[in-house]
Amino acid sequence: MFTNSARPSPTARGASAGHDNNDNLLLSAMRQNRERALADARLVPLASPEAVPTLRLEPEPVVRADISTLAVVEEPAFDICGYDWNCPEAERIVWCESRFDPMAISWTGESFGLFQLNQVHAYRWPTFWSEWMIPEVNTAWAYELYLEQGWGIWECR
Repeated sequence: MFTNSARPSPTARGASAGHDNNDNLLLSAMRQNRERALADARLVPLASPEAVPTLRLEPEPVVRADISTLAVVEEPAFDICGYDWNCPEAERIVWCESRFDPMAISWTGESFGLFQLNQVHAYRWPTFWSEWMIPEVNTAWAYELYLEQGWGIWECR
């Protein structure tokens, strides 16, 4: 450890007077470069000399469809009424239970498809879990249940 009196001088550390001068020259050059860079930055235009095009937003044209060509679907693509049961009653049940959505699942997660067949009946049909969403299959299974138990198993009647 050095005391103030024993601290080596720059010359004693191997520095020369020329070395200090080089440092000063380097600092001076850095300052000049910085000033030039700032001056150059001030000369760069901030705005484009080209005019900015104005955008005109026009409303999209209204397309009018010829509704006479649209198909009105009042019945499902399969035949609920193809079974020997009260067809309007069967359709009311399907509408109430699933809104004719073959992929419908009850809020409890226990009933499936058009007729909302409960999972307690899954043992009857080996393909229940892979085919409950097929409208024709769900309807055929519902008909089997109807023949055994009538409309009473459906809450919607």
